[in-house]
Amino acid sequence: MRVLQIVDNLSKDSGVTSIIMNLYRNINKDSVQFDFLVYRKTDNSCEEEIVANGGKIYYVHNPLSIKELFLSVYNIYEFFEENHKKYNIVHLHTPTTALFTLSFASFFRIKNRITHSHSTMTSTNVIKKIINSFLLKFVRIFSNKYWGCSSEAIKFLFGEDIYFKGDYTIVNNAVELEKFHFNEYARCKLKRKYNLENDIVLTHVSNYSTIKNTLFLVPVFKNILRNNDNYKILFVGDGPEILKLKDRIEEENLSDKCIFTGKVDNVSDMLQISDLFLLPSIKEGLPVSVVEAQACGLECILSDTITREADVGGCTYLPLDVNVWSNQISKIDYNYNRSRISNMVKKSNFNIINETERVEKLYLKML
Repeated sequence: MRVLQIVDNLSKDSGVTSIIMNLYRNINKDSVQFDFLVYRKTDNSCEEEIVANGGKIYYVHNPLSIKELFLSVYNIYEFFEENHKKYNIVHLHTPTTALFTLSFASFFRIKNRITHSHSTMTSTNVIKKIINSFLLKFVRIFSNKYWGCSSEAIKFLFGEDIYFKGDYTIVNNAVELEKFHFNEYARCKLKRKYNLENDIVLTHVSNYSTIKNTLFLVPVFKNILRNNDNYKILFVGDGPEILKLKDRIEEENLSDKCIFTGKVDNVSDMLQISDLFLLPSIKEGLPVSVVEAQACGLECILSDTITREADVGGCTYLPLDVNVWSNQISKIDYNYNRSRISNMVKKSNFNIINETERVEKLYLKML
């Protein structure tokens, strides 16, 4: 059985792509094969891996680009006209494009049309927010299967009535545990490598968008250092707010206490080095970074706006108050048992092996 995954791009830096690829790497390809309909070609993509594993990739113009809209609609119509008999299932990961994709899937009578909610908000830009609100109305018109990463993501995209009827499926943002499993020897070796043997390392991993609220951590960190100078903060990743963050850190004379890694392929190494994971986001669907941190045995401090479904046993939720965060971070005993938290993730549905088996059964049941 071939399942058509509809995505914006196949970049390795995309959170949504990472979630799909985690499933793709572990699914039994003798039973289920993924193909991809993609709007944007990017560098550093998963193309080679997909093709090597028997998947097909079809690029079309982006329907959310005004310049490409009409050509895109024509491309997508042509694609479904030519390929609809290959697919019993289409799985849309960009809900704002339901009008331009699932409408054709419906027209050509593809029986199972899944829309997957990966977030709890669209854009902070007022004009984009209005456009997105209009486009999202078509999700329920053309979808007949409602999937999401958390109950909040389900409510946001599909509405309270779908949630209270229970007419939805939660698919957990699962991770490959072997990649993130805590290893004391690796941790000591990496601490020596980065000259962090005598430091308590606080870590933030994100795409540094406004929604991640990373600037909030600057006054928190400044408060902590007043009482204890043995902290360092590790900022992993890159994004539109990173320059503002660096400027603020320089203004507060904290540069010697902060490490910016940029985009890295070894996030798991950064988590081995870490002692505590921080995520002060304004909103989240279900952050994969928190699952990865717990898989590495880390305790996590999160804003209380983030779904509790991210917590496998290592999360503390706090209001976005600088003093509350700095007090909580200062009083943690950093000799905690990391194996306890990583073992809890292993037993949960955030274990990619467990979750892939479940998703495979969901797909096959649709036949």
